[in-house]
Amino acid sequence: RWWGLYTQRKPGIDGGKTAVLEPEELDDKYFMLRVRIDGGRLTTQQLRVVGEISQEFARGTADLTDRQNVQYHWIRIEDVPEIWRRLEEVGLSTTEACGDTPRVILGSPVAGIAENEIIDGTPAIDEIQRRFIGNPDFSNLPRKFKSAVSGSPHLDVAHEINDIAFVGVNHPEHGPGFDLWVGGGLSTNPK
Repeated sequence: RWWGLYTQRKPGIDGGKTAVLEPEELDDKYFMLRVRIDGGRLTTQQLRVVGEISQEFARGTADLTDRQNVQYHWIRIEDVPEIWRRLEEVGLSTTEACGDTPRVILGSPVAGIAENEIIDGTPAIDEIQRRFIGNPDFSNLPRKFKSAVSGSPHLDVAHEINDIAFVGVNHPEHGPGFDLWVGGGLSTNPK
């Protein structure tokens, strides 16, 4: 899980059965591999490699998640080192994309280019990633830790559902900065 890799469930087994079946009844011989796309930013070279990996190793599929990850299914364990090599070559990683770790840091899809952006969240995302991702002190948390950073006035990272979020604001005396939101999550009765 620290490397963004889970065994895939056998075909035909839905999520409702995971609590009643033993792991050997659930697990398939294939893996799901999740790639971090912190800030939702991909270069054309990175996107090309994402597509090539999909074609060569994942039966031509790749899921783009609402948490700005790419998920591959049908990955064979013997192919993982080559996939990691290709991802690393273009600056992508699967480190801590799964498990009870700091997950991918959501960012505005138009960070740094939107005309009405209050503040560019990209430097903050880069610094958070540098300090926390792969740091053993944060690699075994009680639960997954979700974060988001956006300087957009359009609240484009669903800040309310993250454990911590930084949202761009323009303070009347201090200028552009971030509001800090903590304790978010998904719930039928959010507080």
